[in-house]
Amino acid sequence: MLPQWYINYKNKVGLFLKEWFANTYFKDKISSGILKRFLEATEYGFDGGKRFRGVLAMVGYWIWKSNFEEVMPWAGALELIHAFSLVHDDMPELDNDTLRRWKPTVWAAYSDWEALLVGDNLMMLGFEMLSDLQDPKKIKKLLKLLSEAIGVKGMNGGQYMDVWYELHPQDITYEILKQIHAQKTWALIKLALVWWAIIAWEEEILCKLEKYWELLGMAFQISDDILDVTWTVEETGKSVWWEQKWYVYFLGLEKTQELLKQIVKEWTDIANQIGEDKLVWLIEFMGKRKG
Repeated sequence: MLPQWYINYKNKVGLFLKEWFANTYFKDKISSGILKRFLEATEYGFDGGKRFRGVLAMVGYWIWKSNFEEVMPWAGALELIHAFSLVHDDMPELDNDTLRRWKPTVWAAYSDWEALLVGDNLMMLGFEMLSDLQDPKKIKKLLKLLSEAIGVKGMNGGQYMDVWYELHPQDITYEILKQIHAQKTWALIKLALVWWAIIAWEEEILCKLEKYWELLGMAFQISDDILDVTWTVEETGKSVWWEQKWYVYFLGLEKTQELLKQIVKEWTDIANQIGEDKLVWLIEFMGKRKG
């Protein structure tokens, strides 16, 4: 069960997204024409989920600061960018998934071509929301950081490598596997946790959190691979493959589970040094999550 603070943060991010989207687009005259379906499909694409990256942005900000209003456009932008990656990943040309968050994926609920455009739209909405930050210097730095986390150095490059090595599994190594996930998963998680420290050049805080976000990204991906072979569709709310994927492929299920336990322990030690209970809970959640 999620703790109350997580539920509050999650709901705050979700409400912010819905209100921003409604005020920006559904009150516009384009919402009454044929583009109304496009807007509804876009909202469908970012609706629901754990809001993990948005919550993580709020947690990282809260540790040293207190004004959530400043962080909300960034937390929302991260969720929109993440949603774009899921919409595209689920398409038949990539993972061919039909279930996400206990409901049909966008392409399954609408169509292939609509899902492609919804994903594109979600990414652009993320950048549009980011522009709502008040400080031009922060916007400039974050635009560059976010672009790198999305592009060939980040998610898109990681997704390309992921698909390539699924088609050529004989060529993958354990080091390549870690590179794939560093780009595909860890890059956005890093920004969620330490964005404000990066733009403020808070070197001491960055040093404290550098190992933390890396372990979080590893835990997230390893737990995902474990879910694929140990849980059902009903339990996870998304497609599972019942095959050995990546970490399980290299290490076997038992050793992969042991590696996850080791990461949880190491992360807990770091979080305790920082002195923040929410960081401790997040890594423990990675060790036992179901979706």
